[in-house]
Amino acid sequence: MTSRVIFVLVSHMALAMRIVQVVKEHHLNVRNFDKADRMVESARLERPAFAILDYDDCEAEAFKVLKAFASDAVLKTIPVVGFVSQSKVMVKTEAERAGCLRVYLKTDFMRSFDDLILRYVQ
Repeated sequence: MTSRVIFVLVSHMALAMRIVQVVKEHHLNVRNFDKADRMVESARLERPAFAILDYDDCEAEAFKVLKAFASDAVLKTIPVVGFVSQSKVMVKTEAERAGCLRVYLKTDFMRSFDDLILRYVQ
């Protein structure tokens, strides 16, 4: 059975609250983090259904999470997606090359967030 918790690395409070609202509508749990170390440590204990990384406001921390997940036998099985604003679109390619399944533009991410949840939590 897949975990019923989604991990999110995000620093913008309004965005974090929007994500929490949508996730709870799907009767799932969400844990927000602003530091890579805490997210990775918690992921080892809880094995989230998937992880979302904010490459817009938490770029350095997001890459730390991605590197830790990729180098850990258990964590590398957890799907990781991200989002970034149009102004930082070059980060999208870097993150996908580093192992992020998909990096959405922020507007697309928010528009398709419901579908994203259903895709990764089954």
